[in-house]
Amino acid sequence: MAWVALGTAVCALLSGGGGQARADAPPPAASTAVTSLDALFALLARSPGLFARFHEEKQIALLVLPIKSDGTLHFDRRHGLAKHTLSPRKQSVLLSGSALTMWDGSRTETVPLQSSAPLRALAEAFSLMLAADRAGLEKSFSLGFRSDGHAWQLALVPTDPELKKLG
Repeated sequence: MAWVALGTAVCALLSGGGGQARADAPPPAASTAVTSLDALFALLARSPGLFARFHEEKQIALLVLPIKSDGTLHFDRRHGLAKHTLSPRKQSVLLSGSALTMWDGSRTETVPLQSSAPLRALAEAFSLMLAADRAGLEKSFSLGFRSDGHAWQLALVPTDPELKKLG
């Protein structure tokens, strides 16, 4: 299973499956173009936060077609990470401090990160990536990077056998 995302590398982890997302923002200035993994981590090291639109496609073995979703990601170093899915249905997920909070429009659920190894891996991956700690990230994941100059993709494949089983 490859966990792929834009802007935050583990967007698909929020919903527990393999996925793919891409940056749809206008191309950055030439001095900040993300055309390599090194350029991505350099940009993250300088950034106080981020906003990105995402398109995610999750491949699930039991389904013929991928599950598609669109929305936005917001990250602020003080407040954490929020993923707002706009389609096919509204849903929000907030990763902040030691908890993951999910809202589906009618109810809210908060899960402590310590209650689940996958949630801890999610929190660790986000914090390592957004802190631009490539070495730390590579201790738990194999990284795959692609860019066409306008959009980029970062695949995180867990190296821990227990996390690999989740796919």
